Amino acid sequence: MRLFGNWKFGRRPRIGVALGSGAARGWAHIGVLRCLEMNRIPVDVVAGCSAGAVIGAFYAARAMTQVEKFALMYKGVRDTFKYLDFSPRSGGLVQGKNFIKFLEEHLPVRNFSELKMPFGVVATDLVHMEEVHISDGPLLPAIRASVAVPGFLSPLESRSPAGEVRQLVDGGLLNPVPVSLCRKLGADIVIAVDLNSEKFHEPAKSMTDIMARSIDAMREVHKRNNFNFYPADVLVEPHMPEFGFFDYHRTQEAIDIGSKAAEEKLDRIKRLL
Repeated sequence: MRLFGNWKFGRRPRIGVALGSGAARGWAHIGVLRCLEMNRIPVDVVAGCSAGAVIGAFYAARAMTQVEKFALMYKGVRDTFKYLDFSPRSGGLVQGKNFIKFLEEHLPVRNFSELKMPFGVVATDLVHMEEVHISDGPLLPAIRASVAVPGFLSPLESRSPAGEVRQLVDGGLLNPVPVSLCRKLGADIVIAVDLNSEKFHEPAKSMTDIMARSIDAMREVHKRNNFNFYPADVLVEPHMPEFGFFDYHRTQEAIDIGSKAAEEKLDRIKRLL
């Protein structure tokens, strides 16, 4: 069907990138996007979920240098814990005010309208039990909602355009690699980045690993179903089996893995252009 797409008559296809969830693995998105940039693959649309929402926002703001510089400052797990404001009474172990402070300090825009390209994030509404797409209005609360891992980071309470109360958490519960949102935002060709393609062969051991693995199990089912209905044109799968939830200090390693995974798909991408 794409043979009859608009670009057959002179328009270049709009390329979208769907950046998936993955906690500390999210730094790999930097490597993927840098690889595309170095090989002159244009990106017109970005959709992100959880960690992908964070990196996607910086990319859409043309602020990748800022987030990469920040990420490379991590030297150990202690650096990660400096940004965690523990407050169990907030609805999660972490309240999330320090995360907003990080965005305020390093992300140069505050509203979706200020971004350089169409961008959207995915969240999950616990009140109406449904997937929520956010692509306009205030940017920082939207990112904060998309990263709110249940039980770890407190939900974000907001109101829908119709005035209904919403309680928003991690979009990865229902759409961990948001290809559908990328299409909705106007992408003709979608490059999807899945940071959780590994299959586990050993039992989880720590409490955080058990929590993360439980959520991963739910995400995996939804991801497969979503890929059936909304397949990506190119699927990039960085190989990161040893990365844990708090391994944010392994920045350069993650970036290199992401870049390598994207390089492996360059021929496929170029054939679609």
